[in-house]
Amino acid sequence: MLPFPLTEASLKAAMRDPRYTESSHPASKAWRDSVAQGFATLYPDETLRGDHTDQLERHQGADGHIYASDGTKVASGTVRVRSYTRTVNGHVVEVAAHDRSGGSEGKAADQGQSAPPANKKAFFDSKNPPGTWDDFRGKAQSLPNTGEAGKFALVEIFGQEGGVPKDSTSSASAGILQETLDNAKDAGVPGLEKTTTPAKLSNEQRAAVMRYKLDQEELGHAGGIKALESFGDAQSAAAMADTLYRHGGVDGPKLLQGAINDVKPGAVPKTGYMGKQTLEAYGRLASSPETKGRLLDALAKRRTTVAPYEKARFDYYRYSGRR
Repeated sequence: MLPFPLTEASLKAAMRDPRYTESSHPASKAWRDSVAQGFATLYPDETLRGDHTDQLERHQGADGHIYASDGTKVASGTVRVRSYTRTVNGHVVEVAAHDRSGGSEGKAADQGQSAPPANKKAFFDSKNPPGTWDDFRGKAQSLPNTGEAGKFALVEIFGQEGGVPKDSTSSASAGILQETLDNAKDAGVPGLEKTTTPAKLSNEQRAAVMRYKLDQEELGHAGGIKALESFGDAQSAAAMADTLYRHGGVDGPKLLQGAINDVKPGAVPKTGYMGKQTLEAYGRLASSPETKGRLLDALAKRRTTVAPYEKARFDYYRYSGRR
């Protein structure tokens, strides 16, 4: 039971309360959890609907459903949500397990991951054994110490990499280079002792190595793969993860920093270092419905500039029509 009415006005007022603004307050954690739970209930998919209700405030009706101020029902049902972190107005909040509405009316629960991405489906289906997509997706969903946004991102990347076939110009399979596999072994990723090349990885091993690459090699200085959960938006998390996975090193962070500055000039220095400053600046834009689309569009445009032959991959991460 929330300590205030479940309306946007009440939640905004709660964020001005000392129990929210002062982290040393003895009731701060419980109060912040209540605020984040409230927003998660009003916006169960953490996105807007793309219709007239986007301009209206929301509230919870006596029947437990979520309504816009004009009476339009925008979300219904309840599900049990595990604990997670999310960003609300720039604040990262740990949210305890709770019940929330089951989803916006008309939204697909799997966010389109029931099949390989449309831009790669023909290639994927022709180059991979039957069942590869579902098998990898299941293995990614079973990864330990990985949040929902991280799992979503790994499956998206697997699709864009074309699945398991060995790259015709390198040792890579699913974007995993020999060097990455060797590094994962050295780091103690379990189950890799007898695997010699990326092409010989099982999907369970492949998911683990891909996770290692994001967690340690690309996001190691920004909180690891768990940092992707802080945006409260799986699509924006996947766009960042794919940028780092595909471009890596210095180039990936520079592309992210450039896109951030395209939306908010001067927000971050373009250093090529993937640290918490870049992560938090990206998260602030990704978590706002007003700036998320502009950020994803700017990122796709910059990625296309450096690798125009992969435009279809980069445009996919705009999530146009699916935000």
